[in-house]
Amino acid sequence: DGIQLSSSFNVKWSEFPSGMDILAQLLAFDYNMDITAGAFWSIVQEWRIALVIPFIAAALSRYSTKRVVAVVALTNWTLDYSFSQLGGYWGESLGRTNYYFIFFFIGAVLSKHIEQLRAIVASRPWVRMVSGILLPFLIPFQWVAAGLGIDLGRRDAMPVTALGIVLLLLVVMETPWLSRLFKQPIFLYLGKISFSLYLTHTTAIVLFTTVVGQFIEPQWALMLSPAFALGFAALWYTFVEERLSAVKWPKFQTLKKVLS
Repeated sequence: DGIQLSSSFNVKWSEFPSGMDILAQLLAFDYNMDITAGAFWSIVQEWRIALVIPFIAAALSRYSTKRVVAVVALTNWTLDYSFSQLGGYWGESLGRTNYYFIFFFIGAVLSKHIEQLRAIVASRPWVRMVSGILLPFLIPFQWVAAGLGIDLGRRDAMPVTALGIVLLLLVVMETPWLSRLFKQPIFLYLGKISFSLYLTHTTAIVLFTTVVGQFIEPQWALMLSPAFALGFAALWYTFVEERLSAVKWPKFQTLKKVLS
């Protein structure tokens, strides 16, 4: 009682999930997600997008990237407008899926052209220099825009931030001293547990801040919570992710058939 986090955290698990809440999530309805999936609320969006990505991969393998990007961009904008007009649960829900698809599409295009992009960054020192100048503006783009008096919503700014992160990764991979730095065991381990951290960080932060915040100032508990979240993710990786990875799952050839 008395501990107030941001509005996005305070709603987590504010009531006990019903059987229908859980069933709705398993059927990929993003209804009452703060109750049923506080740790990874976006997972339903990823399930939906996973149904489309194989077809994007097939298109990128068969047609020019410019053509695919043009078609996807036009489709995305059209759907965004259509869902905004639809409104209600379905309009908002499908609108979120359509928005998050953008980042998966960036990843798909990057997968196709990663070697070409790495070669460009590696062979042109001026690209790395210009990137170093641009990155402080691209990654915190929403804050930079706000400082210039431009009121951008998070959704409008995030694609620019995503491109900035991609550029940062390319620069790191093709700058020898940065590449050596991030190949140190600690960074490789953090990369290894990153998916577990994604799945569990909200749970860890909320629980740690709520419980420990009973004994120390909640602000201090919140500041300490990332360390707890990392430890929690390490345990999740060891006892859940690694064990699931060791399971021999049936192999499906669906994507290979689509691409062929």
